[in-house]
Amino acid sequence: KPHLFVNDYQNLGRASQLLCHLLATDSLTIAADPVNSVEVFERFPYAAGVEEFVRVNQSATTQTLAQKQAAPHIVPMAWDNPDDEFSGIAEVASERIAAGTPPEHIAVVCFHRLWFERIVSELKTRKLPVRGLYQPLALQGDIRSLERSLPLRIVTALRLLVNPNDSMSWRCWIGFGDYLANSANFVEAKDAAEVKNPEAVFADSVSQWEGYRQSLSFLESCRNQRGLKLLEYLTQSLSASQETTLPSVLNPLLKLGETATPAEMLAVLKREQFFAQFSSPDGVTVTSLEALVGLKFKTVIAAGFVNGFFPSREYFDLTAITINQQKKMEATDKQRLNLLVSAGSNELILSHFKTIEAETADHLNLKSTRIFLTETGTRTSQISLSVHAPS
Repeated sequence: KPHLFVNDYQNLGRASQLLCHLLATDSLTIAADPVNSVEVFERFPYAAGVEEFVRVNQSATTQTLAQKQAAPHIVPMAWDNPDDEFSGIAEVASERIAAGTPPEHIAVVCFHRLWFERIVSELKTRKLPVRGLYQPLALQGDIRSLERSLPLRIVTALRLLVNPNDSMSWRCWIGFGDYLANSANFVEAKDAAEVKNPEAVFADSVSQWEGYRQSLSFLESCRNQRGLKLLEYLTQSLSASQETTLPSVLNPLLKLGETATPAEMLAVLKREQFFAQFSSPDGVTVTSLEALVGLKFKTVIAAGFVNGFFPSREYFDLTAITINQQKKMEATDKQRLNLLVSAGSNELILSHFKTIEAETADHLNLKSTRIFLTETGTRTSQISLSVHAPS
């Protein structure tokens, strides 16, 4: 691109920042706030890149925005238990809308997927317009282990069913299960997309060629399968334990039904997994903290703003982490907190619940202040507002 404009430059990794320099041929303009560097789409945001940009490009024009955003009014809001919180937040949103605040000026930020699902449900029950986006589960795994890379292998198989000459997918497919991704077999290999001859790619390794032939046979056995039967077949065939339950990260595919083709499945993953979008253009926004980047609302409600969700329970366990690690976690969380505070122009409601069943608290990795028995004999955890709550 001759002229490139990059927003939230501080949230990009260093490699992406360098790529921006390579893409821009005439001019490169960045907008950045190093203080608010958070992990959004890239795992290692490089805030120092903003200063490096100015230092490397000595002829660059730097403009510092003088106007500072006024801090929103902080309102702590406590509920007895999660169920009360879910319905209470929906009621608060309803009251703000009745008082004249447009639904699209209200955001509910969730720190757990369950809170997202329940609050969306409560809002819809009250006939309120909702636009939801929760960061999808990451499609990840360990390439060294066939079992731990099962979701990746299923997606790779779908890609090969769509395009048998996809050289990148073949490279991934044959690399699964090896600590070095079978790199030695590809030192002299050429791109199959160029030579259009798979044998040339794998000719330097007889064992790999055999694996390739076996893979062709396996893919051929998949070609007459569609929809849920194809997903079940892939899961069972590629799982060492012959598991038939699709990995949860691929659950968006389950709604496609019995006739979906591999191409349609990949299109859904691209839309909902890799490039997730809000479900509608307007309505009360219900989302994760990371998706707030670049958005502004009159009212922001932080749902489930408790110890264990923010910060994580690990933060409190100095038997599992060192003090230095704890300090790094705190610094990262405070950067994320800046994002939360800056998203609200009028008010920031810190919603939290005080009690939850102890077994559920442990399952959700919540930090319990104490555990007690109710009159009915139920072991119950007391939960506190986040230690990072702004005053």
